[in-house]
Amino acid sequence: MAKSAVVIKHRYNLDPRLSANQMAQYIEAGAQKRYTILQDAKFPPTFMLIRYEDAVAPIVGHFTGKADALEHGILKLKRKEVSDELSEYTRENCRLCIDALESFRATIKNLDFGKTVFRPCELRETRMDIKGVDVSVSLRLMTEEVKRGGKRSIGAAILSYSKAKNPKELEAMAMLIYRYLKAQPKYAEECVPQLCMAIDVPNATIYRAGAAQARLWKTVEASCSEVKRVWPTVEPPRNYNGPPIVPRAA
Repeated sequence: MAKSAVVIKHRYNLDPRLSANQMAQYIEAGAQKRYTILQDAKFPPTFMLIRYEDAVAPIVGHFTGKADALEHGILKLKRKEVSDELSEYTRENCRLCIDALESFRATIKNLDFGKTVFRPCELRETRMDIKGVDVSVSLRLMTEEVKRGGKRSIGAAILSYSKAKNPKELEAMAMLIYRYLKAQPKYAEECVPQLCMAIDVPNATIYRAGAAQARLWKTVEASCSEVKRVWPTVEPPRNYNGPPIVPRAA
């Protein structure tokens, strides 16, 4: 009888790497939660259905001026939700996306982004090194304002779909966007903090990189130094099933 193939359930990141979301959570978390964040980042599951991914296109379409993008997105997800072919996990994912989009629709009247124009994101590689930690920023929109005299300012936006997101985490994510763009020669001169945003989708609220971002950046740098120091000591989860763990040579 042929042996069944072994299913690898985890990846293994030898070097420290976090998403902007994980970094924002880390600086606000207590000791135990911080360890869990690092464990999830160092030994991520190989299969992880990205929650809210189906809600991205309707929101991006709405901000970039596509007529009825939000309504079409909701209807498409509702049709998908009742498909007999879906797993219960995927069906639940559809429900989460529908809930986020409907919450956005219900609160959109509260959204005020002034004269900002939103465009589809033109960036692909969005990683930066902070004190030896690879931090990735998942940008979804580019932002732009042109003031009197033709002066152009730009920024970018990230989307957050969690209803219970800590505002401080969203402010940290907006600040990371600003720091990322300032490090890119193409955007450095025109990038301004107020156009770097984390958009709380369910509550239709915009958080911008603000005046306190210099102090917040120091907190991020200190946290990344800590992550780099602690990373080699982070143990795999009990159910770890992934590549052999080889300690880095001294």
